[in-house]
Amino acid sequence: MPKIEASTIEKYQSLLEKDPNSQVFAPLAEAYREMGMLQEARKTVTLGVQRHPLFVGGLVTYAKVMRDLGELGKALEALKKATSLSAENILAHQLTAEVYLAQKNPKEALKAFKMVLFLNPNSKSAQKAVQKLESLT
Repeated sequence: MPKIEASTIEKYQSLLEKDPNSQVFAPLAEAYREMGMLQEARKTVTLGVQRHPLFVGGLVTYAKVMRDLGELGKALEALKKATSLSAENILAHQLTAEVYLAQKNPKEALKAFKMVLFLNPNSKSAQKAVQKLESLT
């Protein structure tokens, strides 16, 4: 069952219509993504990232949408840009690790998970991932 209310999407859509340059494209695209409306999410986030190429939240949302669409290369490209703009963005590093795992690249995934642990030493999921990946290499 989706956690996103239709009224929330309508509110975001209305805000974006009033101001096409608004950064509300990111939560709108995320809401579409969570509801499984991936083509709407792609369209919304792609336009938004073109307007706001340095908006880390938009890049991370773009990466999630591309990951969900199976376009892992595009997801990784956006995440590399996001982490270069905001090196302390834990979510971007976490997603980077997940995309590398999906690409069957454990060495790079391990590096990304270690960065998550550096930023948040209490991350249980990153601790488990690092242990598992280190035992494989």
